[in-house]
Amino acid sequence: MSVEIERLFEEKLDMYPHLKNIREKLWASEGKSRVSVMVGAGFSLNAQKIEESMEGMAVWPDLKKRLIQDLSHHENIENEDVLDIGQIYVKEYGRSGLDEILKKAIPDENYEPDELHYQLLKLPWTDIYTTNYDTLLERAKKHVYERNYQVIYDISDIPSSVQPRIIKLHGSFPANRPFVFTSNDYEKYPKNFSPFVNMVQQSIMETVFVLIGFSGDDPNFERWTTWVSQNLGEHMPKIYMIGYGQKNRESDLANKGITLIDFECIYRGHENPFQQMFTDVFGFLEYKEREEKMKWPHRKYNKSNLDISDLEYNRNTYPGWIVMPDEIRRKHSTNIRSVGRDFFINLGKKELQSEVFAYLNEILWCYEKFSIPFEYDIHKELQNLVDKQNKINKMLYPLILRLFKEARLDCDQNNFKKYQDLLEKLTLDKEQQHYFIYEKVLYHLNFGDIKTVKNLLQQWNVGSKEIEWGIKKAIVITRINGKDKAKKMFEEYLQTIRKLLSIKPDDYRLLSLESVALHNRKRITQEWNYGYDRLRYLAGKYCDANKEFDRTMISIKMYEYTLGKKEKKGFDLGTKRSTMQFGDYMKQELVDSYAVLQMQEMYGLTINDKSQYILALKNIKEIYPYYSQIKRLNYITVKKIDEIYSREDVYSLDKKNVDILVLILKNVISCEERPIMTVNIALEVLSRIYFALSVETQKEIDNEVLRFISGKESYEVNDKEILVKLIRRIFFAKNREQSKVFCEQLIKTEIKTQSYADNSMYQNMFFEPLLIIFRERKDIFNLEVSEEQLEILLKKLNDEVDYSVRESALIRLTFLAITKSLPERYYKQFISKIQGLPKERKHGISDFIFSNTFDKIIYSNEVSSKEEQEEFLKKNIPQFYSKDTWSYGLGLSHYFQELTGIFVDFVGSKEKQIPEREIYKQWFEKFYVWWESQKDGLLREYDKRDSVFRDPEIYLISVIVALKNNIWGTAPKEYLDENDRNKANQIFYEIHEKRPDLSIYLVPCLQRLSININYSIEKVLNGLWDSDINKVKATTEVLNDYLIFIDKGEIVEDANAIKREMFNMMRYGSKKVRKITIKSIYYTLKNTSVIFEDNDYKVIIQYVNSYLEGINKGHIEVSTLEDFELLASIAGLVANICKNKIDVVGNSLDEWKDYIRLHRLPEVKTYADLFDNLVDA
Repeated sequence: MSVEIERLFEEKLDMYPHLKNIREKLWASEGKSRVSVMVGAGFSLNAQKIEESMEGMAVWPDLKKRLIQDLSHHENIENEDVLDIGQIYVKEYGRSGLDEILKKAIPDENYEPDELHYQLLKLPWTDIYTTNYDTLLERAKKHVYERNYQVIYDISDIPSSVQPRIIKLHGSFPANRPFVFTSNDYEKYPKNFSPFVNMVQQSIMETVFVLIGFSGDDPNFERWTTWVSQNLGEHMPKIYMIGYGQKNRESDLANKGITLIDFECIYRGHENPFQQMFTDVFGFLEYKEREEKMKWPHRKYNKSNLDISDLEYNRNTYPGWIVMPDEIRRKHSTNIRSVGRDFFINLGKKELQSEVFAYLNEILWCYEKFSIPFEYDIHKELQNLVDKQNKINKMLYPLILRLFKEARLDCDQNNFKKYQDLLEKLTLDKEQQHYFIYEKVLYHLNFGDIKTVKNLLQQWNVGSKEIEWGIKKAIVITRINGKDKAKKMFEEYLQTIRKLLSIKPDDYRLLSLESVALHNRKRITQEWNYGYDRLRYLAGKYCDANKEFDRTMISIKMYEYTLGKKEKKGFDLGTKRSTMQFGDYMKQELVDSYAVLQMQEMYGLTINDKSQYILALKNIKEIYPYYSQIKRLNYITVKKIDEIYSREDVYSLDKKNVDILVLILKNVISCEERPIMTVNIALEVLSRIYFALSVETQKEIDNEVLRFISGKESYEVNDKEILVKLIRRIFFAKNREQSKVFCEQLIKTEIKTQSYADNSMYQNMFFEPLLIIFRERKDIFNLEVSEEQLEILLKKLNDEVDYSVRESALIRLTFLAITKSLPERYYKQFISKIQGLPKERKHGISDFIFSNTFDKIIYSNEVSSKEEQEEFLKKNIPQFYSKDTWSYGLGLSHYFQELTGIFVDFVGSKEKQIPEREIYKQWFEKFYVWWESQKDGLLREYDKRDSVFRDPEIYLISVIVALKNNIWGTAPKEYLDENDRNKANQIFYEIHEKRPDLSIYLVPCLQRLSININYSIEKVLNGLWDSDINKVKATTEVLNDYLIFIDKGEIVEDANAIKREMFNMMRYGSKKVRKITIKSIYYTLKNTSVIFEDNDYKVIIQYVNSYLEGINKGHIEVSTLEDFELLASIAGLVANICKNKIDVVGNSLDEWKDYIRLHRLPEVKTYADLFDNLVDA
């Protein structure tokens, strides 16, 4: 419709307000029309004749003349009513005769629908009624795709019909009879066709009813208006009639309740007034310029210079969606950012008047509704704006509230407190007060401070009509485990919403809130079909918040920062290509990710695609790194925690990040109710970041962990795994003195029963913190434990009812014994106790400590007694393989672990007594038999192994390590007879044939036994230059064994040649090779006395100092696991030299000492014990 038609009608049509009312009702509720129309015979005159020579369409006067032709013998017949004439005709010629006349008078097939028919049908009528027999409307509807009309020919069609419909009230050509025409037809119609009469009456009552195509001599018009008027009486609403030249009947029509809108005043003198009138009226009713809610915004945001009036208009006409439809948000957010950025950046140059503040608030409204994050420079600009104000203008309140929110998202505790203090002094309106307290709730919720959240919720008074804030409050209550209360709140708000919707059914804000309440109630109750049909309806209006959330989330892609300088190697050797890219870093991926997170946080929407949601959390790290971390912790699993807190990530954490995490994790593990994340996740993260904490913070965490363990009543398998890692990592991060204090604290923790109905679960679920650090004592001695505590432990050792209590007490007392922390009186009591304990457990008197440990305590010896050795020999070596079948268990690993306590290793054999020949011989015989039965399983090719079974390589390695360290590496030559030597040779070659990368470990120990395996030192050294890093690693470790055996005088080889190769590897090898080599040098220095000379130490000192200088100058970066491992190996080497070669070192490594002491990594810092603390043994 052109603007001219609108203006023409407004200026010249007296009844313009009524015509406008029809249009408004026609387009009410986004296309859900409240207008019905009845089409009369006059409208069919607009049809197009197929051929001019064909017969034309008759009207009522024409029909009367045709009937009179056959009834001329009736006197004064022309004075009769046409309906009465029709009745006379039927009486004389029969009904079929009348029907034939009607068909000929109205030759339906001679005409085609005109454009006006299509225009009529395109309008959103509730229903279309027609008294016409022709099929013009039915034929036109086939080409109208905007509306799907159902045609009703008979009252039997009504029950199954749906709107919109075309209802043929008086029959239809060619065969839908009767054609209502005679007076008798009209008299019987209200009874015979009462459903049609009722339909029309219902439409008149429920919708605006419009008549078109009716004239003064149309009997249909007369009869229908009479029937309706008689039935509805004074309750009949006004009916509109659109006509031309009907002014003379206006008062008569008014008496019948019909309001005439006559267009003769506009189209008088027009060549074809009816055609033009309907064309313009339909154009007016089409209302192309209408501002539909679904088509918001009505003023575009893509202008280069948006006027404030445009922004205000869009805000005022905003339909009220709680969640902006994804399609609209995505379409306009870039333009809004562009306009907003230009305004914000130039804000400092503007004179701060009310107009500027008004524009600022309009932009802030857009940023909030379109979920647009602040960029760093904009954030700073807006902070500066507020900071400069001597007196805060009320128009700045929305900005301060947004900055308050930004401080929350930044996890900026200082700024959050700053704006909180400022806002508390301001006189906020009700809406702003809700915003303020809600942000405080979210802030403390993100930090896991549930107690403060509950207090704030109690203070937060939300009225029953303040639906959005009430729903947000209920969502928070759900998150802190108040599901029953939240469910009740959602149901109450749903009732309120529906009462309000009964008054205003097209309120999109209420409809959106309804969807939020429905989805949250569904999630709480797990009734996933609840509200299904209603949500489908809401989705059609963009009012299903979760649907829009899903649409946004599914479109998220991984964000990649592509700006700045990039270098690539060129095609030609030795060349490179540089590119510089400029642009906007705030890509759509970031904006979408931010939008998703805001929607979910505010409205608790269901996450149907967790992977996409986590991707959004990862993306948002670019602008809100701390917030991203916190939120990811709520959805991550222990297995995937490395994605956030790998060792590299933790090492690079800044102090603010660490402080935030500590605060959150302390809140979580101390929370008595449902925390914001699972406790196991919190403990896992805590165990990982522990080494990055200050000593004082570590002490606080120690107390929290000890309280947590003390409050734990039972352990699941997953709990135990997490706590084991936590205790081990805490212990590893401490120096010797700190470890001693921690052990003293652990011993004081209460021992609780760990009995389980299923005894088979006992060993897997048993948890005792001292057992975790049993083998990692760090030369801790003389722990301070009260006599009262010792008495308690000794008493629990007698517990015959609950073995788990006795086991814990046994472990703690054993730990105290081996750390020389038991006073003599208690030491003797403990020995007496353990000698009297029944040997009915897995390892004798214990399920977790090998019996040789108690043997050494009883005999106060560092090696096992002969009785203990003989007891061990009675045990069979566990088998894991039989006839191509593997069985996995810890038995074999435990066996070889226990073996190390029976047979001294080749390093310890320098000072400790080894077992007698007979013990070795008995074990050899047992081992040979076991080897023959198990070697096929141990040496099987990878591709033939059972994929379900854990790789048997771990067993083969256990065997090789035991043989080289504790058996062949310590047994004197004379202990082996010819058979033993042959078996050793055989076993080596069997391993070498399948696994030469592992067989090399056996070379030095076999050489010391003078067993000929044709493997020279030159061949070993060649392995240093192998392309396979695993072979290089094996060779380097083997060289350490060579040097130890040379030092002991058990092998004769050129130590200088070996050292020379190792120094070359240290200087020139790759990072991995250097790490392996330095570690090997470290162990050689630690375990030999004459291998390295003073000049060798000077070479090492020069190398390590050069490395530290490279770190200090930034030439060497320490940021990856590989870097950490290399640095730790160097730190160990430095510390060992400082401890054992003070005369050579002097002060040349002082800088290294400081570096090691202050380093964040525990694997580096731990070596400070070697030069700072004397072992109190």
